[in-house]
Amino acid sequence: MQRSKPMKLVHYRGQLVIFNVFSHWVQEHERDGTGVYYDPADESVTLRLNVLTMESPRSFDSESAEGVLRSSPAFRDVENVPLPEGQLLASRGVRRAEERGHVIEIASWIVGRAVPPRTVRLASFHATIVPHLSTPERCRDAIKEIAELVRTAVVWGGPVAE
Repeated sequence: MQRSKPMKLVHYRGQLVIFNVFSHWVQEHERDGTGVYYDPADESVTLRLNVLTMESPRSFDSESAEGVLRSSPAFRDVENVPLPEGQLLASRGVRRAEERGHVIEIASWIVGRAVPPRTVRLASFHATIVPHLSTPERCRDAIKEIAELVRTAVVWGGPVAE
């Protein structure tokens, strides 16, 4: 990723997830809480973020937290990459779909964090690429750039606010 591009820090839902996006990108939130990030001058790429927080049926400690994540369906049968802060990244790959008669590509990543004694948080990032609005090179570059942004995300490791 070109680090020369100016970035801005995003605090999704307070501090639930903190990550960077390009400084010129717009930040919006849908009614369901999904964060939406995009370049207003380029309709070919949109990044969406949603977080699922759940309770594990069994207690765990910091030593077994990664194992709790790896046993989650979100992390099974895909490449898992350990990240700082005890997080785990699952790259879900790129799939093709159709929207309004146009082919789109959706790249997906999940950043998970198990917070002892029972909390599991999954930050789900989805980049929608619209190939007919861009070049194949730009689409590939966008996926690589967003993948690097996702790798730097930090999911909140503290207790759930009541």
